[in-house]
Amino acid sequence: MQNFRRKVVDIAAKDQGTERVYELNLQLFPLSQKIPPAMQKKHPNKDS
Repeated sequence: MQNFRRKVVDIAAKDQGTERVYELNLQLFPLSQKIPPAMQKKHPNKDS
């Protein structure tokens, strides 16, 4: 995420034709209740 932020800031800093102000948001929040362990699928690529 820090790398992404640096890239966005770098792009904005290089822009010479400022015409507008933008706001960029990133949000992460649950959309469901917690899934009980018995109903969870095992992912083959997961290291647990």
